[in-house]
Amino acid sequence: VYAAVQMVALGTLPGLATSESPLAESALLVAGAWAGLIMTFGAMISILGNAGGTIFAGPRYLYALARDGFGPQVFGRVHPRHRTPAAAIIAQSAIALVLALSGSFVALAMLSIIARLATYIGTVAAVPVLRRRFGDRPGSMQLPGGYIIPIAAFILCIVFLASTTLWNLVAGAVALLIGAVIYHFRRETPSTA
Repeated sequence: VYAAVQMVALGTLPGLATSESPLAESALLVAGAWAGLIMTFGAMISILGNAGGTIFAGPRYLYALARDGFGPQVFGRVHPRHRTPAAAIIAQSAIALVLALSGSFVALAMLSIIARLATYIGTVAAVPVLRRRFGDRPGSMQLPGGYIIPIAAFILCIVFLASTTLWNLVAGAVALLIGAVIYHFRRETPSTA
């Protein structure tokens, strides 16, 4: 569906690259003002849903990492009354505020893409390793085509990375370096067994 929407936008909107709201403008050209309004409203709902998911998930990552010994212990604590990771929520909000005030939407979106690509690359690189280690276990999932899907996904991620700016790659590398340092200095956590 997403690819089809993009194809329609590419085929109907001559200035797609310079448009500030390409899907709404494309819908306006194809079906009229009501379609443009629906696309704008749909985009608002999508953005709010994405932001809401990030607001709920982001602090939980900090919380889980801190509970496992990565990062400051304060992020692994929950509020005594509300039972939420309050310090992690405050830290996530502060980081998001600084990023929102310091960069343009496009720059922040590119950084988000770099972060996601780093996650995807790690995931697809892990598939062959996990398949060799655990592929013979009962109930393990077998991808059709063997290693074709993870190799194709890895190549596609590299192609996407190659299309970014040097500044975005440097920012992504700095973030990965910070993550590696945090990982290296993992705290000993009490055994839960």
